[in-house]
Amino acid sequence: MWSPEPVPCICRHTQQWWKGASASGQAGADFLWVIGNQESFRQVSDRFNVSRSTAHGILRHIPAALSGPVGSSLIRWPDRQREDTIEDEFRRKSGGFRGIVGAIDGSHIPIKAPTEDPLSYINRNGWHSVVLQACCDHEMLFTDIYTGWPGSVHDTRVYGRSSLCERIRNGLIGGNRHVVGDGGYTLHMNLMIPYRGGLTAAQANYNKKLSSARITIERAFAFLKRRWHRLRMLDMSDMHLLVQVIVSGCALHNLCLLHDDSADDFLDGNAPEPDDDGHNQHEDAVPLQAKGKRDRIMGHLQ
Repeated sequence: MWSPEPVPCICRHTQQWWKGASASGQAGADFLWVIGNQESFRQVSDRFNVSRSTAHGILRHIPAALSGPVGSSLIRWPDRQREDTIEDEFRRKSGGFRGIVGAIDGSHIPIKAPTEDPLSYINRNGWHSVVLQACCDHEMLFTDIYTGWPGSVHDTRVYGRSSLCERIRNGLIGGNRHVVGDGGYTLHMNLMIPYRGGLTAAQANYNKKLSSARITIERAFAFLKRRWHRLRMLDMSDMHLLVQVIVSGCALHNLCLLHDDSADDFLDGNAPEPDDDGHNQHEDAVPLQAKGKRDRIMGHLQ
């Protein structure tokens, strides 16, 4: 059965636990405030009656823990039994699209201009960012994340350099299963993307059902940024720490969901804005085997 080890939930529903906890628990509560708001360290130190050096220490030590073994226990690829559940739920959510065990996408985390090679961090929208690639299940739980690449780097290149890509190509997912992504990715046997160009009715139907599954990762990103406001703008110079803070936000995101802290308070009824990184599909370079698999899925959906 896929479940985390019992851990004290540091979501808003269990804030009382932290109030009665030890000094380390107080540091955890302080970090929740830091990552959940955009306050300066002066404001944080005044709020919690600690020195600014202590506030800086909290921002360094807690993310280091959450981006290490603790984070790995919270963000992990599902086992086969869990994959079966995920596939069943995505099939139900998408109206019959078979084999989906995850939805993948990239999102831009705004940052201040780095001192080293700042131009490479300017994304297609004209502002500085790092890319967060994430894959999630039907419940918006992140099952894999990869972050730190400059904002100018395309989703496909980020994916190609990620350990997830390597593991998928080495058999992480069975041949009949796959993750789904947008047109910024390249079609692969275990990565299904939409059809492009002039569409037949069957292709349009396929695209619609794929989109109804893929929107889960867009909602996960929206939930992440609306809960942890610090990720709306990371004003820090230490790029290693910056990556750790992003990973920490993703780990806490999962922790909250695993402890039934609803996303409803952080998501309105509207669909989140897509963070599509443009179309990168070169049909001539796509293996015929992958095209055939997509065509068979399309046929099953009719």
